[in-house]
Amino acid sequence: MQFYVDNSLGTGRAREYFYASSQVWARYVSFVTSVVNHWNPITQMYYRDDPTILAWELANEPHTTDQFELSPKGPTQFGDQGVTIGRGQLVGRLVNQWLCRAATLLKSLDPNHMVTTGEEGYRTNGPYLSTAPEHNWLNNGLKGVDFDSNIKCPDVDFMTLHVYPDNWNVPFWQYQFVIDNFITDRTKLAHAYNKPVVMEEYGCCKAADYVGKRGQVFAAFHDAADALGMAGTIVWQVVPWSGLKRDGHYDFTYDEDGGWQVKDMARRMNAK
Repeated sequence: MQFYVDNSLGTGRAREYFYASSQVWARYVSFVTSVVNHWNPITQMYYRDDPTILAWELANEPHTTDQFELSPKGPTQFGDQGVTIGRGQLVGRLVNQWLCRAATLLKSLDPNHMVTTGEEGYRTNGPYLSTAPEHNWLNNGLKGVDFDSNIKCPDVDFMTLHVYPDNWNVPFWQYQFVIDNFITDRTKLAHAYNKPVVMEEYGCCKAADYVGKRGQVFAAFHDAADALGMAGTIVWQVVPWSGLKRDGHYDFTYDEDGGWQVKDMARRMNAK
């Protein structure tokens, strides 16, 4: 997002102009149009016609800077797209209006493929998490993304979740809290609107209390995904050999902790 802003408006502007600037939008439209209409000389077809492409993701983890929409004391128009932010306004509107617009754009360019948001799954007006109030930021609009509203974008075909409990400072002994209050909650919300859910990013284990327990966490996540009828799970991330590891925490091979659970989940999904 910041790359688009810097190259459209110059450096020094907030990343949120990605969602609210006509100049930035024009660059995004140009890029998306080029990708969708790209001719692949190997397959001899345009990307828009390629059946091996699952879907288009509008952005990776679209959200605002923490509390951005709540920072103005009064309603303030932001950008040149007619969006108003500020206390008393709908938190999540900035990203939501952009996602709905971008989804419609993709569908107009390529009616052959599904479209998804690429969001993590944060809510703006979710239930108060009384059993773990320190994690209410997942539900209170801190990130400026409203999963509930994004579900309703008519041209979004399925929803996404990104789940990293240790990166969220959720201790190992609380990982079931993530299943109950995040994975289950979001999946049921989406299913109520007949939208499938893909847990398209999930992983651990950087925090000390998670080390050596990736398999246990993944097994619980996979059981939940299976029971909830998720459309798919995409782990972050398996690498073919250890020499390709980038950080040593979230990257792992099939021979390491968590590898068997990923293979088992693939077998389960393929059996459906």
